[in-house]
Formats: sequence, C-alpha cells, structure tokens
Amino acid sequence: MSEVPPNYKNAGIVMLVAGIMHMMHAIILGVIIFLYASVFAISTFGIGCVCYGCLLWPVLPAVVGVGEAWTGYRVMSGERVPFARTMSIIGLVNAAVNMNVVTVVLEILALMWLGEPASAAYANDESDNVIDAA
Repeated sequence: MSEVPPNYKNAGIVMLVAGIMHMMHAIILGVIIFLYASVFAISTFGIGCVCYGCLLWPVLPAVVGVGEAWTGYRVMSGERVPFARTMSIIGLVNAAVNMNVVTVVLEILALMWLGEPASAAYANDESDNVIDAA
C-alpha cells in the first residue's frame, strides 16, 4: 500500500468542513423559509400556505452537504475515493448557486489539492483491489 499524500488528506478535511457548512446553510435556510411562509400564511388567512412548497429548496444543499461530508471523511481517513473530485465540483456548483462565498473558497481549495498529480494518482490507483487470477 502506498503512502497517502498529505494534500489528499488536507482536501478531505476541507471537504468535510464544506459539507458541514452546506448542511448548516440548509438548516438555516429551511428555518428562515418556514418562518417567512408561516407569517405569510397567517397574514393571508391561509391562502399563503402555498409558500410551504418553498421548503423544498434547502433539500439540495442538505443532500450535497451529507454526500460531501461523507466523501470528505473517507478522503481524510486515507481511503481511495475516485469520485472525490466530482463530489467537490458538485459542492462548488451548490455553493455558487446558494451564494455561499466561504464554501466556494473551500471547494476551490479542495479541487486544487485533489487535482495534484500525487493525489489524483493515489485516488485512482486500484492496485490494492486487484485479485490475482493465478
């Protein structure tokens, strides 16, 4: 088994933090939308209950946050995760759509570290998983 590159583990730490921040953003956004929808529903005597449908918006950041935190934990522990860069790109798009500047910076940092030749070679190396036919 080859040695884990330090920037590979650093990218995992950054992805874990970004995933947790995505989940926190989703929770805060859900609470704000719920409060706004409740006030609007009360003030319009129930007609504004349609606004509760907006509570579906925080589902995307929450799902991406869970996936990224799980991937970040696996990368941080030194496990080979070939789709780590893809998950980081999905997190970057999610952060940009939700206008979360801190997680945009964290995602770019994780992509830089995962894109290094040593990290990419380690993540995509499956020599430990090869079963000898002989």
